[in-house]
Amino acid sequence: MVKKRESRRQRRMRAAMEETFGGKWWKVHGGPFQEKGIPDLNGCIDGLYIVIEVKEEDGTLSEIQEQRLREFEEAGAIAFAESSIKRALTRVAEAILVSKAGNSVCPRARRFLSVSRAESREDLRNPGGNRAAKSSKLSVLDNRTKSQQDKHMGKTTRIKPA
Repeated sequence: MVKKRESRRQRRMRAAMEETFGGKWWKVHGGPFQEKGIPDLNGCIDGLYIVIEVKEEDGTLSEIQEQRLREFEEAGAIAFAESSIKRALTRVAEAILVSKAGNSVCPRARRFLSVSRAESREDLRNPGGNRAAKSSKLSVLDNRTKSQQDKHMGKTTRIKPA
């Protein structure tokens, strides 16, 4: 029964990613000829490759799944395991905004984070939560000027010769 719920969560997460960010998203179906531990959900947004291992709330990663996620990260992908669709959307939006692929600043990611922050402002009134630290970190990213963002990403401005 757990696999059926996890499959349902994978479909919902894929649909939410496509609706929120666009890009190309696909589910990897395991089989006897496939390498073990490959993440469930793959996506590409503005040149940024993202892999997500979808788990149930009480699910844990196997050793091989942890190893594969590390391999994807070392290769330059955004790789993580997540059970919450909303947290996965937030992680992808943050990755887009601070990545080199996000130089054009994906408007869908910025729009999602602004809506997410508006919803979480009500949660900030609850002093027991850890959302205050996350929200302040995100607002710092939004308040950067274009040149500050470029400097943060290691981008240099080139002047064309006359």
